[in-house]
Amino acid sequence: MAIIKQGSRGDEVRTVQDKLKQLGFAIDTDGNFGPRTHAAVITLQTVFGYDIDGDVGPATQKLIEQQVGYGWNLAAAREARNKPAS
Repeated sequence: MAIIKQGSRGDEVRTVQDKLKQLGFAIDTDGNFGPRTHAAVITLQTVFGYDIDGDVGPATQKLIEQQVGYGWNLAAAREARNKPAS
């Protein structure tokens, strides 16, 4: 897989966008790797402690696949983080 980055277009981008939506990111699945998709990738990389470049290379692709498989969701993660300790 080639690195998918801002400005990329096509079916690979659409697939990444669909998976990012499954993870709870509010982006369009339009096949255009624009600013919103870039921001979603940066957020995902930040949350999981990855090198932050906003690109979807092999490591970030694997992260996306794993988190979809685990059922991870951005909104649930934010809610858990903001929940007061009991």
